[in-house]
Amino acid sequence: MTFFVYKLPGGKSSHYLLPAAADWTAAAEIDAAQQPVHSTMNKYFTAGNKDHANIVAYSNYPPHFKFELPMSPGKGLIIAEEQNKGFWLVHTAKYFPNLAGVIGDLFSNEKTTKDAAAFLCMSYSDVNLKAIDIYSNYVVKILKKSLQVYTPGTTTTVLKKSCAGSLKVENVLGPITVKDTVIPIGQDSARWSVPKSDTILEERSLYPADRFIVYKLPGGKSSHYLLPNAAAAWTAAADIDAAQQPVHSTMNLYFASANRDRANIVAYSNYPPHFKFELPMSPGKGVIIAEEQNKGFWLVHTAKYFPNIAGTVATLFSDEKTTKDAAAFLCMSYSDVNLRAVAKIIDYEQPIIYFTQRSSVQATQAFYDSAEIQTLINGLHKYQPIGTVSADSIRTLTAPGTVKIFATAPVAYSSDIYSNYVVKILKKTLQVYTPGTTTTVLRKSCAGTLKVENVLGPITVSDTVIPIEQDSARWSVQKSDSDFVCLSNTGRTADDAKHGATVACILSADATTLFRSMITTQNLDACL
Repeated sequence: MTFFVYKLPGGKSSHYLLPAAADWTAAAEIDAAQQPVHSTMNKYFTAGNKDHANIVAYSNYPPHFKFELPMSPGKGLIIAEEQNKGFWLVHTAKYFPNLAGVIGDLFSNEKTTKDAAAFLCMSYSDVNLKAIDIYSNYVVKILKKSLQVYTPGTTTTVLKKSCAGSLKVENVLGPITVKDTVIPIGQDSARWSVPKSDTILEERSLYPADRFIVYKLPGGKSSHYLLPNAAAAWTAAADIDAAQQPVHSTMNLYFASANRDRANIVAYSNYPPHFKFELPMSPGKGVIIAEEQNKGFWLVHTAKYFPNIAGTVATLFSDEKTTKDAAAFLCMSYSDVNLRAVAKIIDYEQPIIYFTQRSSVQATQAFYDSAEIQTLINGLHKYQPIGTVSADSIRTLTAPGTVKIFATAPVAYSSDIYSNYVVKILKKTLQVYTPGTTTTVLRKSCAGTLKVENVLGPITVSDTVIPIEQDSARWSVQKSDSDFVCLSNTGRTADDAKHGATVACILSADATTLFRSMITTQNLDACL
């Protein structure tokens, strides 16, 4: 199975070539049933045992991302089947493929259909699939042929041709004509090259509780949790993924379900599963899962590589990136109406959406199709004013609990969410935990009656001291009187102030008391 497809700009019309063909096929929509991309991908989507496949998908513009990542532009998909074989589909399309969707959705997004794109599919044994990176790194040297490289542009936007020696690199600038369609320079995402003879290749650049709070300790899975208004102290230490622990129990509602495909899911993080480094963008991390009965939960957290929705409940904390640092988890159950309101607020932050799933049941698809969820998934907006806070009507589901959710949009100037928004709305002096020193954290704000003090660390959770450099959590409490405790991925550093931010707060006297007890004269940079 080897084929080359060229999708034309502004739609789904495409032509394809098979290795022995003398010409492009007649134009047809790329997702038509007999077209090669559809036929190939449908082997996975229609399989009764999709969970038996080994999959690696990579892209700098994955499904649901709101902008292109300024990193390696490589895009492709490796699917290895059970019979020691599989395929490598190299492509240049944005938002492709959404493996959490269905075959009919592959080319449903305007980001995928807008520009021309090329697809090169090659079947391999599993042994050769593992060697793909080696060949792509050395292929030009092995071919030993002058190359003509297609990079849509002009002589001023493309690197100079290389004419020294016998192995030359010439630039094909465009526009080009595929079959009988001219593809303008500005509408082609494909990059391809041909030697002057012999070979063609496509070039790549290499709900058990309504609310709970969990603090995972650094260097492993040991954790403590508390249930708001039901605990005077942290629970005894236990592995966070043990069967009766709240994060495990909550996530297992999804993983153990026989009808997981009926859930609506939105997961976001600037360090998603399988990413090799943290993205220098909005630091927000969380997952929204809406169940069938018009309810669901929002799990806000600070853990890297979490959660891998494509894995199992047992692998949630199997990666060293997840277990290395301390991390905090705040889970809140909501009605679907309030979950949509939450989505509208956190969209201010412009979080990095890395996984979504639309319910397979029509009765519950309205949640996923709502304006709030679709804006969160697909929108990229400039908000005025740049900050927002949840309405008093947003309350947790059972024995309704009071919450406050603050969010700010990224702006061209530094904006500290705590001193500019949270303290002014809560109208109480704040103590904000940002592990660091007085030289790495923004100065405390001591002017006026509403102050912002810095908790620098180290802190002690139950009886465990958490070193400054080993804590990903950022939390805050009011200094006195009111009892909101807040969790965020954003602290008070100069870098934090450059990005959007979300701060989620719950009203809980017990929880606030415990967090206040972690603040001491030694770790607090207080106003006098």
